[in-house]
Amino acid sequence: MKVKITLSLFVCLFLGMGQLLIAQKLSRPVFIQKPGTHQVTLSWVTDTPSQCTMVYYRENFKSQSLEKAELTAATHHELTLTNLVANTKYFYALYAENGLLTEAPSQYFYTAPETGSTPEITLWAMGDFGDFSKQLYVDNQRDVSEAYKAFNPGKTDLWLWLGDHAYCCGTEEQYDRQVFNAFGPNLMNNIAVMPTPGNHEYLATATGQKDRQIPYYDIFALPTLGELGGVASKTEAYYSYNYGNVHLISLDSFGLDEGYRLSDSRSKQYQWLLEDLKANTLPWVIVYFHHPPFSSLSHISDAEPELLDIRRALVPIFDQFQVDLVLNGHSHVYERSFLMKGLTGSALDYKPEVHQVQQTNGNYTASQAPYINKTEGTIYAVAGSAGRLDWNGYDIPLPCNTYYNYKEGGSLVIKVNDNRLDGSWVTGGKEVKDKFTIFKNTQKEQTVNAIYGETVQLKASWPGTYRWSDGRSISRSINYVALTDTVVSVIDSLGYLEDKFYIKVYPQATITTEIARPQTPCMGQDLKVIINWKDVSASDGGTFSLDLINTKNLTLETSKIIAPLTGFTSLELPDYIDPSVPYAVRVRPSDDQIQSKLSASFQVHAPANAIFNNPDVVDYANSFLIDISTTGDLPIQLSINNEAYTMESQDTVLSFTAPYPETFQFTAIQNICGTGTYESRSIRVMAPLGYEEASFKVFPNPSAELIYIDNRQKEHMNLQLINQKGVSVLSQKSNKEEVVVNVKNIPAGLYTLKVQTASKSVNRKIVIY
Repeated sequence: MKVKITLSLFVCLFLGMGQLLIAQKLSRPVFIQKPGTHQVTLSWVTDTPSQCTMVYYRENFKSQSLEKAELTAATHHELTLTNLVANTKYFYALYAENGLLTEAPSQYFYTAPETGSTPEITLWAMGDFGDFSKQLYVDNQRDVSEAYKAFNPGKTDLWLWLGDHAYCCGTEEQYDRQVFNAFGPNLMNNIAVMPTPGNHEYLATATGQKDRQIPYYDIFALPTLGELGGVASKTEAYYSYNYGNVHLISLDSFGLDEGYRLSDSRSKQYQWLLEDLKANTLPWVIVYFHHPPFSSLSHISDAEPELLDIRRALVPIFDQFQVDLVLNGHSHVYERSFLMKGLTGSALDYKPEVHQVQQTNGNYTASQAPYINKTEGTIYAVAGSAGRLDWNGYDIPLPCNTYYNYKEGGSLVIKVNDNRLDGSWVTGGKEVKDKFTIFKNTQKEQTVNAIYGETVQLKASWPGTYRWSDGRSISRSINYVALTDTVVSVIDSLGYLEDKFYIKVYPQATITTEIARPQTPCMGQDLKVIINWKDVSASDGGTFSLDLINTKNLTLETSKIIAPLTGFTSLELPDYIDPSVPYAVRVRPSDDQIQSKLSASFQVHAPANAIFNNPDVVDYANSFLIDISTTGDLPIQLSINNEAYTMESQDTVLSFTAPYPETFQFTAIQNICGTGTYESRSIRVMAPLGYEEASFKVFPNPSAELIYIDNRQKEHMNLQLINQKGVSVLSQKSNKEEVVVNVKNIPAGLYTLKVQTASKSVNRKIVIY
C-alpha cells in the first residue's frame, strides 16, 4: 500500500541499504490530483525508498519559490500543497538528496478557479484505454492523445477517466506500463486526473468488488471529505467536487456497498448521490461513471441487466436534478444522445415528441440549432474508444442517439464558458466528427433606463459570436449612447440566439442658475443666486459646486461647495477679477450625467474708492487745489468735509478759494455698488511763516529751544505739535495768557502747531532747528 503524506511542498531524498546513497529514478511520472482553489495533490513513484522535496513557484515568480520536504522515505509518494492562489499556474521541480530528480517545461499545474466564477474551463473525457493486447489499441491510444493535443494545445483543467484504464486487470504494473508511461510526462505532469473506476479495475483481486482492496485506490488520491466542494462521501470510490461554475460527480457503478451496487436505492452511494445533488447550487452538473444507461453498439443496455438497472434507477434522478451531461465508458465506441428526459424503459420505446426536450441534435450549425435555455433533460455520451476499439457487429443504433461511431477511436472535449457548454468528439484522425452546444439563461429581454446622452453598456447573455443591430460591433458588449427610446438587439452569427434591450431615455437631468433680481453684482460682495433643477434630487450627483465662470475665455474664476442643494444661495465675488469682461455662474454636479447650464452673462461692477494725491501738509494760498484719484464704477458721489461732489472721471481736481477750511478729509463715498471706501488721512493747510492770527501770537519761529504763544482770547487752550507724518510729538494744555513750549528735545524739521480753544482752531507751520 502507498504511504500518504499531506504537506505543503516536497523534495525527494532517499536512503538505501546500509545507509548508502543511491541515485534514485522515477518509475511513475509526477501526476496531478485533487485540484482545489488553494490546494493540489501530486503523486509519483520512485524506484527506491526516497524522502522527497518539491520546489514550486507561481508563473513569473520563480524568485519567490517555496519548498517542502516529505517527513519519511517511501517509494509511493503523495503530497498536498496548500495555501495556493486560485486559478493560477505553478511550476514545480522534484529534488533528491543528491540533487535534482526531475525538472521539465511540462512540470506545472493549475489551481481551480473560485467556486462559482466563470472563466473558460476545458475537460478531457475518455475511457477504456491502456490495453496493450493489440497493436490496434496501442496505436489508437497514441493517436487519440496526439489528436487531442493538436485540437487543444492550450490549458486542460481536468482529465476525466471513465473506467477500464489498464487492461486487463488494473494492476499497478499495468497502470505504469500502459497508462502513466504510455501517456508520458508531457500529459501526466500537468493535467489533473479525476478518474472513476470501471469493472476491469476490480479484476485485480478476487474480492475487489466487495472490499475495494485494489491498486486503483492506492494509485489515486481522491477527495473524500468534501474538500473540493460537494458533500463528503468518506470514500474514494465515489466523490464530488466543484470547478468554477461546474459541479462534477464521479460514481462507482461496479463496486459494492454492503452488498449493494449504485443502482440499488438501498446503497449508501445512491443515498449520497441524492444528498449531493440536492445540496448543489452551481448551474452546470456533469456526472460520470463507467457503465452506460444507453448503448447498443458494444454493450447493449436493453439486454444487460446491470445497464438496465442503472437506467431505471439513475435517469429519474438525473431528470429530477436537471443533470446536464452524463459520461460513460464500457462500450468501446462513441455514442451521444439527444437532450432527453423520462426514458427509463426500453431504449426502443424512445419517442422524440415525448422524450426529446428540444427538436435539434444540438450541433449548432446553420441547419441544427444549439440547445437553448436548457432547463431540463440530459445528454448521455459514451466515450469508451480512447484505446480499445471494437463493437458487437450489430449496426443497430439506439433511436435516442443522434450520433455514433464505432469505426474510429476518439475522446470527448468539453469546454464550459459561463452559461455555454460545448462538447466536441475528436477522433484519432484529428477530426471533430460530433459536436453539441448547450446554452442556459439566454434570450434576454431587458429594459435599460438611461438619461439623455448617457452611455450605457449592453452585454449579450452568452459567450460566442455577435451581430448587434447597430452594425458597429461584433464583441459581446458595446457602449451605447442613449439619445432616444429605441430597441437594440444582438443575435449570434447563425441567428439562433437573440437578446433585446429596450432603451428608455429620460430627459437629461438639468440644473440652471440665475442671478437674483434686483441686484448689482459687485466685486468683494455676495452675489445672490437662484438655483432651479429638473429630474435631480438633492442627493443625486454626489456633490455640487457653485462656479463663477469668465465667459470670455471660459475659465473658472472661483468656486464653492454647496450642500445641501437648495433653491437659493450666494457666492462672494473676488475683489481681484477683471470688471471689463462678462461673467456667468453655474451649479456643477460631480455626476457628469447631469447637465449644468450657465446663467445669463452679467457685468461685475467695482465699488468706489478715493484717495488724496496731495501731501498731508500744504502751504496756504489764496487758491487751493485738491487732487483726487478714484477707482470703481462712475459716477462716484464723494463728500469732503460733508460737502458733496460728483466724480465723472477717475482723476479729478477740486479748486478752493480763500477763505477755506484749514483741514480737508473724506467723509462719505458711494456708487452703484453702495458705500465705498476712502483713505482716512486728512490734508492740513499751513499758514506761511510769520503769519499772525488776531487771536494768537506765536514767536519765535523758527526756534531752537522755546516757543511762546500769546493767548489773546484768554481761553483754555490745547496744544499739539505734529510732525510731517501726522504723528503728535508733543501735547500740552494751558489756561494762561502766555504759554511757553519747550522744543529743545524735538528733532529739527518742519512741524504743525495745532492750537485748539473752545471757539477756535488754528494751525501754524513751525520750523525747529
